[in-house]
Amino acid sequence: MKQSPKLPAEKRQAQLIEAAMKIIYKKGYAGATTEAIAKQAGLSKGALYFHFGNKEDIFFAVVKEMSGRHFSIITKSLLEETNPQKGLEKMIKNALGLVAEQKYFTLDFWNHAKRVKKIADYLENQHNEIEKELVAYLKKNAGMTKKQGQTLYLLLHTLFDGIVVRHQCCPSCVNFERLQKDVMDMTKLFLHKR
Repeated sequence: MKQSPKLPAEKRQAQLIEAAMKIIYKKGYAGATTEAIAKQAGLSKGALYFHFGNKEDIFFAVVKEMSGRHFSIITKSLLEETNPQKGLEKMIKNALGLVAEQKYFTLDFWNHAKRVKKIADYLENQHNEIEKELVAYLKKNAGMTKKQGQTLYLLLHTLFDGIVVRHQCCPSCVNFERLQKDVMDMTKLFLHKR
């Protein structure tokens, strides 16, 4: 196998993570071998093991990469918009966009992630951070109490989990344009009911 040119460690790791995402999407976690990931990246297995101790370490890096991207996309709208209705509308649109475009986080992916303690703990921490960001935003910009903000977060989070599952099981059954409107209508009712 012809090796790709020498890259700094961070770039090589990013190359391996991208390759792992593609292989995991195609073959599922169980079918994603380190050999296939290395081949997808154009590297030897030795190069892969230089950067990651095992397949689980690569999987954890994939989870961190994708959840970091998601966290940034979801919270970005809250940082850019002080009007709570507009901020939540952008957040909902961005979150639904992630679901619509997401091909790597399959049900198989999540099923395996919950079985690996360090990954499950990491994801729980990420969800707690998103909740904290949203609750602080709602307290500051919508005058909600902490409990009201937590309730809205729980409703939205649960709803999005259901949309992810529905989209995985029947992609043609999910109309994202309609969902965006319906979720926002529900959110507006919650904002005005306080």
